[in-house]
Amino acid sequence: MELWTLLLGALLLLALYTWMNHPSRDGLPPGPTGWPLVGSVHLIINKHPYKVFHELSKKYGKIFSIQMGSYRIVVLNDLDSITQAYARQGDMFSHRPKGPLVSKVLQNKGVVGSEGELWKEHRRFLLQKMRDQGMGKKTFEEKIQMEAEELLETFKSMAGKPFDPHKELGRAICNIVWSVTCGDRFQQGDQKLDWLASALEANMEFINLTGALNYFPILQFGFLLKKNPELWDNEKSGGILSPTRGRAEFGSWQEGEEDWVIGLMWMPLLSHMRQAWQRVLALRKFFQETLQSHKVKVEEADKDEDIIYSYLQQQAKHEKEGIPTTFTDDQIWSVIGDLFAAGMETTTTGMRWCMLLLAINPHIQDEIFEEIQAVCSGGHLRDEFLQVKFGSDSYGDRTKMPYTEATIAELLRWVCIVPVLMHGTPEATTLKGYRIPKETMVVGNIWAIHRDEAVFAEPDRFDPSRFLDPQRKLVNTDKVIGFGVGRRSCLGEGLARMELFLFITNIVKHFRIEYPAGRPSPNLIGKHALTYLPQEYEIMPARLWHVGQKAGLISSKFSGHEAGLLAGLGLGHGLRRQKRSAIKPIRRHLHSILASIPAYHVPLIRDRYPEVRRKEFARLTDDDIQKFHSILRNDTERVITDESTLETYSCDWLKALRGESPLLLFPETSEELSNILKHCYHRNLAVVPQGGNTSMVGGSIPIFDEIIVNTKRMKDILLVDDTAGVVMCEAGCSLQELDYACSRRGLYFPMDYHLREALIGGVLAADMGGPRTVRYGTLHGNVLGLEVEQSAKRPKDSSLEVD
Repeated sequence: MELWTLLLGALLLLALYTWMNHPSRDGLPPGPTGWPLVGSVHLIINKHPYKVFHELSKKYGKIFSIQMGSYRIVVLNDLDSITQAYARQGDMFSHRPKGPLVSKVLQNKGVVGSEGELWKEHRRFLLQKMRDQGMGKKTFEEKIQMEAEELLETFKSMAGKPFDPHKELGRAICNIVWSVTCGDRFQQGDQKLDWLASALEANMEFINLTGALNYFPILQFGFLLKKNPELWDNEKSGGILSPTRGRAEFGSWQEGEEDWVIGLMWMPLLSHMRQAWQRVLALRKFFQETLQSHKVKVEEADKDEDIIYSYLQQQAKHEKEGIPTTFTDDQIWSVIGDLFAAGMETTTTGMRWCMLLLAINPHIQDEIFEEIQAVCSGGHLRDEFLQVKFGSDSYGDRTKMPYTEATIAELLRWVCIVPVLMHGTPEATTLKGYRIPKETMVVGNIWAIHRDEAVFAEPDRFDPSRFLDPQRKLVNTDKVIGFGVGRRSCLGEGLARMELFLFITNIVKHFRIEYPAGRPSPNLIGKHALTYLPQEYEIMPARLWHVGQKAGLISSKFSGHEAGLLAGLGLGHGLRRQKRSAIKPIRRHLHSILASIPAYHVPLIRDRYPEVRRKEFARLTDDDIQKFHSILRNDTERVITDESTLETYSCDWLKALRGESPLLLFPETSEELSNILKHCYHRNLAVVPQGGNTSMVGGSIPIFDEIIVNTKRMKDILLVDDTAGVVMCEAGCSLQELDYACSRRGLYFPMDYHLREALIGGVLAADMGGPRTVRYGTLHGNVLGLEVEQSAKRPKDSSLEVD
């Protein structure tokens, strides 16, 4: 009897609480009336809320309101409304919604959960530090490529076998975020990496399981039950609920309590919630320990070495200056958690869907492969795996691969990785004539936007071609808002897009993703969570040999237009399975002595050889420098006019000769190199190509005022094929890097030039040999072909035939 009395009392409290918090409907957007106490919760039980909202928008309009328990929610279902609220009225609609779960888990810390000046300060700081680390540039690309190589090895081991790529994708992406955040990476097979990836997924599961608390805060309150240590032992419950003054909270039980308090929560979920909460606590502890380990070494760390060090350095700076700081330990590890939660789960989900969609749409794989093949014909091959090379700001060739870009746009649209964006209003406001009360949850229904039939014909069909016009140019990609809108748009959008692009292109180049024969058709209705998860599935990667094996393996990849000053070296018998020889200390010592000699002590060539006369070339002007800035994307680190730096590059390696170059350029792609040469040709400007500048006869320095075009940033090793005995690289690759790449395959580079920092372009131009020439012949004798940028007068030679 007592129990029934308590239950009745709890229901009356629930009714009173709901009535007191039920806002007036006057001026609100239209919407379903709902039931007493629970509102319209019955509409979304066992359904995807965003799909239900999409259907309701067809009846009540693009902006409608709906009662969920004690909360009135305003749902925005079109791009214009979301842009108006989240972007144009961002001051009012960029806050986090209020709710017990949100407040308890986020605690107004980090970047995802904070608000006001705290949020602005840390979002701005974090964005700047991610840019300083090279987000969207080659620095981040190298991190992603490393994980892509590991992933390809896994696919290679599973070739021809059905397997679920979920964990492998999660590990790879988790490692990328770990390297950005903590400056390190886990090795393949490290159990800590597996644990971290699974704990992060459990963190998302916990938030999803306890979401009802946000709509029914009354469920926090409880009623007395008889003490049951077996059920509520803290280690087993994970501290989900505790007996504290009639209120169930996140905490731990204290010995001596006579009664237990349990919230009126759905009992079947409690065991799952306990397990998930245990992992949340373990994850927090792990991040705190990571922070402490960084603190020990913070004084030794380089500036902006990783995100944690950047935060700790800012914290120390504020403490030293006596400035009140928000860079507390709690804030820092909360930011770490945000980076992992936002940076890993979303991209992993996108890649999981991508593998399934490619498997059931093989024609899309074919289109991507043909496009990659066309771009790779310019020499964009790297190591055994044919990996696309990208420029520093826009990952270069992405702009030349519209179908691949369209596939990514369609992936973001069709999957809708984060189906809803949940914001809140701190004060009462209006939106498009409707009244929005204070602390209203405003939901941006991205699913409805991406399934809008007025914008996307047959929206349930996966079709990348919808984003291409008849000229194969991208269109309507601005209608896809997979990374949010306004001030709270995703910080890591650049990193996520690069991850998707590099992972997809690398996988499609080497494998045909197949759906196992004889299996039932896969279920394409995703699972409801914070992200739109695919059902479990298996795929079967089939290894691609491209054109064939051995002689034919890479024959179709050797021509094209992108690799500028590319050396394709057919080393054949020259590649030998030997250990890599170490660089002799005497060479390093000699180099350090010569490097210490000031450049200004070196005599000028025009003074040393007065009989040498300058030819009738034009003089460099400010307009020319401005033109080169535009060609090299206004990157001041690649257009050098500083006199001290120019003196260094104008001297030969022995410090015996010096020119007077007024300008030093560092192209990174052959397109940039070609544009530089075209401008110099039309302006009649003299140019001297330069690599590692290790020449001892002044062959790589200017005689007078030639422009130095240095190739050291064009340094990719594009292919090492141990079967065919072929290595392919760009002109800026050093002998040391080339030898190291060969040694990873149990091979070594046969030419042994005494300066290992020499670049292959210059070594090849001088036909250097070294002591191994007797056995392996000259370098020219091992060349299969070259691709050379010449000038606007003569076309580029890309035939790779030896002259």
